[in-house]
Amino acid sequence: MPPRTPRYRRGTHSLLARETAPAAVGLWLAELDAAPPPCVVDAVTDYVTGGHLGYGDAFDLATDSLRRWLADQHDWPTEASRFTWYSGAVHAVAVTILALTDPGDAVAVLTPSYPPVLRAVGELGRRLVPWPLLDEDAGHRHDLDALDALLAQNTPRLLVLTSPHNPTGRVFTAAEQHALAARVARHPTLFVLSDEVFADLVHPGHRHLCFARAARAAGGGELDARTVTVLSASKAFNLAGLRCAAVHAGSAELSGRLAAVPAALTGTTSVVAAIASAAAWDGGHDWLAATRAHLTANRDLLFDHLARYVPALTGRPPEATYLAWLRAHGPLADPEFPGAQAGADVRSRLLAAGVDLAAGAPFGDRTGRRVRLSFGCPPDVLTAALDRLTVTCAAWDAALARGGRSDAGPPG
Repeated sequence: MPPRTPRYRRGTHSLLARETAPAAVGLWLAELDAAPPPCVVDAVTDYVTGGHLGYGDAFDLATDSLRRWLADQHDWPTEASRFTWYSGAVHAVAVTILALTDPGDAVAVLTPSYPPVLRAVGELGRRLVPWPLLDEDAGHRHDLDALDALLAQNTPRLLVLTSPHNPTGRVFTAAEQHALAARVARHPTLFVLSDEVFADLVHPGHRHLCFARAARAAGGGELDARTVTVLSASKAFNLAGLRCAAVHAGSAELSGRLAAVPAALTGTTSVVAAIASAAAWDGGHDWLAATRAHLTANRDLLFDHLARYVPALTGRPPEATYLAWLRAHGPLADPEFPGAQAGADVRSRLLAAGVDLAAGAPFGDRTGRRVRLSFGCPPDVLTAALDRLTVTCAAWDAALARGGRSDAGPPG
């Protein structure tokens, strides 16, 4: 992973610096702490210094680059006419909801989920129907029986998936994707939106299968025609600030419905964002390989340290992404334990320890014990956060041994 540029954790102008408490190590934001690939810097620099910042044809360029990337990296041939560009994944999700559902319709969302997606359903006047992942000893998995019941009882018009999954980091296997597609194919009025912005950040031993490909296999092309896929270079190549995402529509009919959403509500991304994305897909292969290796090393460092020194936080090493979905135990999860700031939630208690993580509740967690940690940072930043957690949790354990109480249950 390229060296960190002198920005938010040592600077004052970034989102993370503005929204992380003073003196805390901020690991809540789903963003890589790294400079973008040199090919992206070169492409953007050439464009900005080229003497013309007007309208351009960068969207055709980006579409061609993305189609080559999907064919090479994901064995997914696509048609250029099926792509539309938006200013980020949440924008793409919102437009899809507007295009494929009516006010009052039910929208089913696989949970836990990215909070802005959950909020968007209600903000657009639709009814949110959560479809929770099963959380078992062997890992998180789709609850297909619950999905059948949900579809029968609520008749949603749209099912929103995230694959690879944020925040759990699951890479659903080909068998899982095909089984899910087979269930969905039984409901001919149901559309599917698959958010796959983390598709290129998969750890060794796992392989992402685009849901549209599973849909084609399960539905003979019919389910594929009802599937919308959200794609972006933002997460893999650290371009989120440029705000650029593409939507692939599985049929001309879907493309038409997306295009029918009023332009005043859809907007588009910028030319420079399209140029940067195209450059990443065309020339960022080596950079991405090095970044994935760095993230896997950070993941292993994190979970080894937690197992050894911070038993108050447990979780399963993610199969993709740079996000860890962690569960609190003992004093950290006990609202009555005085040594752990009584009455505070898990995120607030960890913030008191000098580590700022994302609270689980906005993702749809109902246990009150979940937090999300981003390890897409330099190892020294991650180590500093882990050292703080080690000291604080040791102090809580010592207080408990002196007579404090905790009935939150053992790690699991």
